[in-house]
Amino acid sequence: MAQSPVLWNGLPRGPYEIGFKFERQFDHARPFQNQHDEQGKPVAHRGRPLQMFIWYPAEADRNAKPMRYEEYLYLNDTDSEAWQWREESKQAVLQNYAQEFEPFKGDLKPLLEVQTAAIKGAKVAKGKFPVVILGAGGGTGGHVYSVLCEYLASHGYVAIAHTALGLQKGERWPFDMRGIETQMRDLNFILNYAHRLPNVDADKLALASWSVGGVAQALLQMQNTDVDAILSLDAATGYEYGRDLLRQSPWFDLKKMNVPYLHMHGELPPRYNVPKNFEYYDSLSVAETYLFSFKKLVHADFVSSHGVAQHTLIKTERSAEAIASYKIVCQYALNFLNAYLKKDKHSRGFLRSTPVANGISNQLVELRTKLSAGNGFVQVNGGKLYFEIAGEGCALILIGGSGSMDLRQWDEQFKFFQQDFQVIRYDPRGVGKSDLPTAPFSHVEDLEALFNFLGVDKAVLMGLSSGGGIALEFALTHPQRLLGLVLSAPSVNGYKFSTEQQQRVASFANAAQRGAEAYIKTLLEDPFFIPAPQNPEARKRAQVLMAENFRPFDFSLIKQLEPPTVARVAEIDKPVFLLVGNLDHPDVQKRTEFLEQSIHGAKRVTINNAGHLVNLEAPHDFNRAAHEFLAAWNFHSKSTLGK
Repeated sequence: MAQSPVLWNGLPRGPYEIGFKFERQFDHARPFQNQHDEQGKPVAHRGRPLQMFIWYPAEADRNAKPMRYEEYLYLNDTDSEAWQWREESKQAVLQNYAQEFEPFKGDLKPLLEVQTAAIKGAKVAKGKFPVVILGAGGGTGGHVYSVLCEYLASHGYVAIAHTALGLQKGERWPFDMRGIETQMRDLNFILNYAHRLPNVDADKLALASWSVGGVAQALLQMQNTDVDAILSLDAATGYEYGRDLLRQSPWFDLKKMNVPYLHMHGELPPRYNVPKNFEYYDSLSVAETYLFSFKKLVHADFVSSHGVAQHTLIKTERSAEAIASYKIVCQYALNFLNAYLKKDKHSRGFLRSTPVANGISNQLVELRTKLSAGNGFVQVNGGKLYFEIAGEGCALILIGGSGSMDLRQWDEQFKFFQQDFQVIRYDPRGVGKSDLPTAPFSHVEDLEALFNFLGVDKAVLMGLSSGGGIALEFALTHPQRLLGLVLSAPSVNGYKFSTEQQQRVASFANAAQRGAEAYIKTLLEDPFFIPAPQNPEARKRAQVLMAENFRPFDFSLIKQLEPPTVARVAEIDKPVFLLVGNLDHPDVQKRTEFLEQSIHGAKRVTINNAGHLVNLEAPHDFNRAAHEFLAAWNFHSKSTLGK
């Protein structure tokens, strides 16, 4: 298989060779030109030509010769037969796209001679592949998406772009509803054609677009329930003019926008002042959505012909950052399509993580997300777990503990942190709405199942008491999926308590055997569990939660980490923040101090006027301290600190 070509700038190839096919079809329901040409000769095809550029997964051929970039350009000519261009036809094409090539200052030879990744007419790879149909901008050629389409084809996609033509031959494309409706009919024609391709899995369909092409794509999705996802490369759905065009269409109905949507836009000042508007993104509430802000890109950089091709061949002071950013554009586009067309869990987790968590500099890109909110159950080995999810951004998973209280013990944190995070809370096995264990099980395996079900690749874990112990064991078992830990009075498997503390814990277990009333009475009378001197409502809340969730089970069913946590905590190399109440039992305070001393870089704070349930007794102080830690490590997608 050939090496990545120069315009890819090191983008990793997928497992397939890249085939290319050009197809010109005519829509005879829409005459494009007169019966006779300018010389009075009869016109063979009066119908509207659809100039389709088709990239597809192909079989490897060592003897195949890649196409040159000029071939992409000349295929936009509607008069010549493909690969039979006369010199005057070539010049007419170059003149038509003269503004696009302005940075080359008349010397197009370096661009025209560039070798692409595509093999003309390569043998089609076996199997059926998802299809991505790319909508045209105003007057753009099918070549503008070439690098992205080659990249997608190498990873198992059929990508189809086309030449944007005016309503009639010789006319420029109009920026009004006539142009939008023409684009929609073009796209429907191409969609029908794609359904007939033997290597296309038409049940896996995405639409992608740049610039004004985004309006037609959005409206087509509202018409066609077969569309599975929309990819916006700084398309018009992020601009005021796009919003206005959408509102003019009788097809516009946001309730029908129910598929995943990813929008990318650049933050550098554009060449032309075109006001942005994210009303379309902000109005979407029934789909998973992603909004990427690229700090070093302008509008033109989101298509390879205007952007990376020029930055590769004509270096400027911003070329290095523009090239690096465009590679990230391609990376996120691929992961988005993999997540929703191929149902790839890793790709979905990649999307749901912050760029920083994915090893991408936040100096180049930032992410906002709106993920599926609500609640549900995840199947685990031998039962199911109940979870709730809300917010957008980096995943923050809350793990409860102490006193058989369900996930409502996190009410204040769940509301507070969803301003900046995708917050997930769940009932561990045996608590709340989750199943009681009937056989040996692992809390760590349960938590891993929750990660996988929700498509979370990496997360910050926030655990209280025994929930903190679960978080520690997960950190040691799956360090690659951990971003950081926020632990409040966490348990530590294998830690040796004083005789007095061991007797105290045993008294809780004995009380549980006598029933709910004895158990709750013992906990509430304990001077360290929830003294809450300044928050009597917290004691009442804890009492209600314990009464509603008293379901004792055999704790010997819980599989413990071996070697025990206490012997391995020094292995943790992620950011760790520890909280403990100043009124908690001295042994618990010593245990938290042990963790601070054992884990490199760990930080500990003591919360005043709180016992063991710090998040319930002093929620404001807990939230503030935890948020400052998370902000310092740049885990959140946006900051509300100080609001």
